[in-house]
Amino acid sequence: MLTPTAVDNDEEGPSATPDTGLGRTEVDRTVENDAPVVPVPTSLTESTESSLMNRVLAEKLDPEISKAVDIVDSLSGFGSKWTGDITGGLGTSADGSKDPAQSVEVIDDFLSHDWATWGKLKYITLCYAYNGVAASIVAMIVAGLFGALEIFIPSMRRMPSYRQPVAGKNEYVDSAGYFGLLTGNISFLVVLFFWQHMKRALTCRTYFVFMDKMCIHQTDPELKGKGILGLAGFLRISNRLVILWSPRYFTRLWCVYEIASWMSQGKSLKKIEINPVAEGSFMFAAHIGITMLSIMLVWVARFEDLVYYITMASAVVGACVLPLHIMRRNVRDLQKMPQQIKSFDFEKAECFCCSIKHVIPGTDTVIPCDREVIQTKLTEWFKKGNTDPIALFNKYVRKQLGAHILKRVGGSRVRYTSAVTCCISGILFFSDRA
Repeated sequence: MLTPTAVDNDEEGPSATPDTGLGRTEVDRTVENDAPVVPVPTSLTESTESSLMNRVLAEKLDPEISKAVDIVDSLSGFGSKWTGDITGGLGTSADGSKDPAQSVEVIDDFLSHDWATWGKLKYITLCYAYNGVAASIVAMIVAGLFGALEIFIPSMRRMPSYRQPVAGKNEYVDSAGYFGLLTGNISFLVVLFFWQHMKRALTCRTYFVFMDKMCIHQTDPELKGKGILGLAGFLRISNRLVILWSPRYFTRLWCVYEIASWMSQGKSLKKIEINPVAEGSFMFAAHIGITMLSIMLVWVARFEDLVYYITMASAVVGACVLPLHIMRRNVRDLQKMPQQIKSFDFEKAECFCCSIKHVIPGTDTVIPCDREVIQTKLTEWFKKGNTDPIALFNKYVRKQLGAHILKRVGGSRVRYTSAVTCCISGILFFSDRA
């Protein structure tokens, strides 16, 4: 029996990025959110067009397209790589410089995402996924060291006496420092955004990941076609599937195909990591909000009772508005996940080619139907006796894969490590209060 395991991304809907019906590039059009998309050449030679019309989804990669990039390169540019712009094909970029994709035999992580989701959100989410734990540990160590220094070097305790509630009463402490809070937060942000860069510099070892825009040729139609048709091959040599989930994820045809690819290969469910993009933005907003609140707590400690309480209340409200707003959105998104999984249906998945009636806008170029090609492959993978293969695939996603996903995220669940990481600034506050 097939063992389901994961979900991948890459979509090709009205706001994905297709151009030749392969589901991964862009045409000169406007997506659902009215954001302009970068045009790519739409003219095809007769031989190329014929090969596209007779394409077959491959499960093994040709050496020329077996590519991956260092996670450092995918995180460079503060999220610029995760926007919908196409930078160029493998080996060359738009400005003619060398792209970082390398030939590999094994890929550490297959990054699955939705091109319609804002790139900065995906970037922040990846930073927390790959760097969040290390950032929290380094921040606590640095803050602890400076807090200890403040104990032995009184001149570092530069803040005036402050009040501290003890047994229901306000007790005054002679003086306090702020170096633990300051250095801890600075070190947290530096490591959060640059840990993989540091790791590569110190150990020369990092993650190799599959990121579609950087690993599939975007300008050569033949190589682009091979890359897209070989998605199952990329999944086959990947050790883990990292999903940047958004509410649109399970509605995209190519996401569905990648789910099927992973499941058909019998890979472990434990190798799937789902990271809701709204969770990443919430953790970052919460960190900023708690940091601002901590600074206000240090500053308002000098005031007398009435001014103290008024200022404190204003600080709490001001620091919590944005994180609470984003948290509401995060919870709202996560609450959609159980219903999406429960009602999952391959036949309802959306694809770009069907939405444009299989003719590239502004041209007479006919493109093949992705749905037909993918359905043929799913039938091959999930055929079992007289059971409908598509119905069997739907059942696997709803029951086995869905149960695994919802144990970790979904509804109102937040992972323990995520909760600790987003509250780290509050912990750092007490490093100066020893």
